Amino acid sequence: MAEGMAVGVVERGRRRVIVYGTPDSGDAPSVSANTLFEIGSVTKVFTALLLADMVHRGDLQFDDPVDLYLSSGFRTPPRNGRAITLADLATHTSGLPLFPPLSGNPLEALARYTASDLSSWLAGLSLPHNPGTQWEYSNVGYCLLGLALANMAGTTYDALLNR
Repeated sequence: MAEGMAVGVVERGRRRVIVYGTPDSGDAPSVSANTLFEIGSVTKVFTALLLADMVHRGDLQFDDPVDLYLSSGFRTPPRNGRAITLADLATHTSGLPLFPPLSGNPLEALARYTASDLSSWLAGLSLPHNPGTQWEYSNVGYCLLGLALANMAGTTYDALLNR
């Protein structure tokens, strides 16, 4: 359990960082302005903003099937003829679960999880319900959305955010 935090403050053009505690309950050094933290679900906000911006510019549409923007070899499972759309991923109604199957510590397993692992898992997946019909929080759905947007833009997710 994390026992520390860092808060960045920008006020009147002046930047400062307020820190407290340690990054974990072990013997780690105190939190500093350079401590790296997992940002978790905050990334979903950035991904949704990228999607909204790309739709606003006319690069794609919310109701486009995500498969249009995935690299070769990636296919999402349809159900009853209904494909997963970009909007389904952004609104957590794709039918995809929270995570793909993982073994061991989830954070460590996710750090090792590759795009190839994701593609293979999707190829054998059966959705529990039609896309767009039920809400279920899905980290893997947002991961897939970020991959699709970056692929559509011809760059990496990091580079797309920076651009």
